Amino acid sequence: MAYDFYPRNQPFLDSDQESVLVEHVTGFRTKLNFFFAFIVFFGSVAELVVGIYGYRGQNLIVSCWSKQIIFYPKVFPRGIAGILIQGILNLARFFNISSSAYLWYLYFLNVGGGYDLFDKKRGLMYRFRWIVPRNNENSTYEDYIFLAKDIESIHMVLYWDADSTHVLMLKRKSYQKFRYQTFYTFCDMKEGKEKGRRMATFLRVPFKIDWYKPN
Repeated sequence: MAYDFYPRNQPFLDSDQESVLVEHVTGFRTKLNFFFAFIVFFGSVAELVVGIYGYRGQNLIVSCWSKQIIFYPKVFPRGIAGILIQGILNLARFFNISSSAYLWYLYFLNVGGGYDLFDKKRGLMYRFRWIVPRNNENSTYEDYIFLAKDIESIHMVLYWDADSTHVLMLKRKSYQKFRYQTFYTFCDMKEGKEKGRRMATFLRVPFKIDWYKPN
């Protein structure tokens, strides 16, 4: 469901900047994920190229120790055991290439990224996120809209486990079953606290910090 007054490339007009707050959300497109995607891709391609050159009896690495690299079928035992080991390695290589392609897909699509837009003038909150297409749907994004007057408070939920990801949640008045809506996850407590307070100040609603201890 798309809204003409909130186009993805231009979320608000210049004349509305004073009544609009936009909170950008970082998705999969981070430096750390780029590093992992590059390492997996480079390792997969390097292994494939070295295997091809080794099969052809050529040295890809020009050095004194390149001659010591033996093409792996010559090392494995023959028979069923050798076929089994080669099959496992080929499956692992295919898995690495597939994982690399999937990581780059998530990176360029920036899955999980987007923005939350709070509009005082229209009394609306607009949520936009890039997603992976699900089932038979071709859409690469999802968006929701809430009434700003239904937002009762902003909650920052902190977990006792230091390795857990903390969340910011909206508490809504008109929903009894789904009163809490998670809209932002973070690991840096300072970042989450600043974002939560900024949104609560803009919407003029209470900002609360809750601690959660899993069983």
